[in-house]
Amino acid sequence: MYKHLLLVIGLALLPMWAIGQGIMEDVSARSNYTDVEDRNTGFRSDPGISTTIHDTLEFTLLRRTSVRGIFLNSVSSANAMAQYYESPVPVLVRGFDFYAYQSDLNTTAPVSINCYIYQAANKLPTGSPLAQVVVSVPQSTNTSLPATRRSAVFSNPVEINGPFVLVVENTTGVNVTISSSNWETQDGKGDFFGSAKIGTVWYSGASIQVGGLPFDADFFLAPMVSYDLVTGFETDRRCLFGNDTVTFTNISSPLVESRFFNRAVFLGKKGRELYNWNFHFGAGMQQLVDTAMVYIIPQKYRIDMQTEFFTWRKVINPLYRDSIDVPPVAQFSIQQNANSITLNNQSTGIDKVHWDLGDSSFTNLLNPVYYYFKSGTYTVTLVVTNGCSSDTTTQQVTIQVTGLREQLWPE
Repeated sequence: MYKHLLLVIGLALLPMWAIGQGIMEDVSARSNYTDVEDRNTGFRSDPGISTTIHDTLEFTLLRRTSVRGIFLNSVSSANAMAQYYESPVPVLVRGFDFYAYQSDLNTTAPVSINCYIYQAANKLPTGSPLAQVVVSVPQSTNTSLPATRRSAVFSNPVEINGPFVLVVENTTGVNVTISSSNWETQDGKGDFFGSAKIGTVWYSGASIQVGGLPFDADFFLAPMVSYDLVTGFETDRRCLFGNDTVTFTNISSPLVESRFFNRAVFLGKKGRELYNWNFHFGAGMQQLVDTAMVYIIPQKYRIDMQTEFFTWRKVINPLYRDSIDVPPVAQFSIQQNANSITLNNQSTGIDKVHWDLGDSSFTNLLNPVYYYFKSGTYTVTLVVTNGCSSDTTTQQVTIQVTGLREQLWPE
């Protein structure tokens, strides 16, 4: 009876995976480390990081000095107006925001506006529309931008790679006012991204006059976009041996340098000003695109690259972190007490560890304590790795299990 009671208690205290093998304790936790990576947070060995961005490109809104209104109708003004955007990588366009109100005093009924997205050629719409939706525009006495904001959301997002044009069209003779920036102060900066359709022909803003002046302004048509922003760098060398030249190649997306997508570029930053590097060898922050560095002393170095990327709605400034290193050296000692062993990791230059305890048990703990439940000679294998390479070493340990445990779990 007494032996059976001990057996039940013993089983209750052991996790199911431990029966017939062993049980693990983390001695490294006593030093607040459960894994070597805890001490080397952020070291990476994969090229670049990808961030999914959801944004509305308010490029045209931020260029304005003031707001103007343009009549949109099929009788006495342009019947369609468009705004051009560039996209150096594939993006999803879900729709766009625009600012409009029905401004004909002779009728109070809302006007149905056709909203399209086209591919662009020479900054003008070309081909058939890629998507379209109808938006109702009511009459309004409050003509402020917040009060007249409308959203044209396509039933399915459009993937587009290259320049595209957003279009609003009024096929009726009822006046609708579309908001734009100020052509009198050349808010369009000479880009002539805005265009208009008069009759059946599309005209660039440079060919259109408003009050005797060319339409050097923008229509406030702001695309809702989703895209993957990749930022980071690659190195041609991960292992240092002394007096090594390491080349760093920036692999960040061309979106980083697009004034349509990156508000930092819109605000005047360009080229090397968009990337802040820290090589952690005493030189401080440096603004570079690509570079090569000479490392005299072989040791681990962390490299950080922070990208200046401001979406139109928020600042994200993605940080990519990597390291270069010396080859790791695997080494450990074993402290044995009956059927338990304490593994003391004495390796150098490590980011990760992996132990094979020789009885089909494994662990990534730094300095584990392990209890064997069967007698035998076991080969303990330690594999250590970093961003440079890996190293492996083994030792054997002989276990002689005696007493109650051997009777409860006979071989």
